[in-house]
Amino acid sequence: VCNNHCTFCAVGTRTQVDGHPTRQREQLEKYRRHGVHMVDFDGGEPTLNPELVPLIRHARRIGYTRVNVTTNGRLLAYEDVAERLVKSGLTTLLFSVHGPDVASHAREVGVAEAFDQTVAGIRHAMSHRPDDVEVGMNITLTKTNFRKQDALAALAYELGIRWMNIQFL
Repeated sequence: VCNNHCTFCAVGTRTQVDGHPTRQREQLEKYRRHGVHMVDFDGGEPTLNPELVPLIRHARRIGYTRVNVTTNGRLLAYEDVAERLVKSGLTTLLFSVHGPDVASHAREVGVAEAFDQTVAGIRHAMSHRPDDVEVGMNITLTKTNFRKQDALAALAYELGIRWMNIQFL
């Protein structure tokens, strides 16, 4: 599930597989036994899963050394949610931002208030994150936002983010 409606979403039409928390733990354990050290919780929107923090803690407990969450960050506009997530044991947090301002971000994600909520979420995460939690910005370039890369980089820098992941359709 997701609280955005991105124009480029490739996940929204997929059927949920292995979504039950017990099954998710089994999958984490299976892949860890096979030598996997990194897991990425992504979307839909992982922060909508009430089991996200317990799953992160479980992943770390069984030996995952890298735990990433890729999020639109809207729920992190609630400071307590942001603080709980960045202190959960994750090692990287990647915020999806697809426009450097309200209008361009809304055009990509289909929700007018998303930009302000995401930026507030980034600010909260940055203010509460432990030093060893890396924060980045995830950008999907589209035909309507690709000319805004410089402005997105400036926004990332203003927010204290020094790592950008740029995806192409």
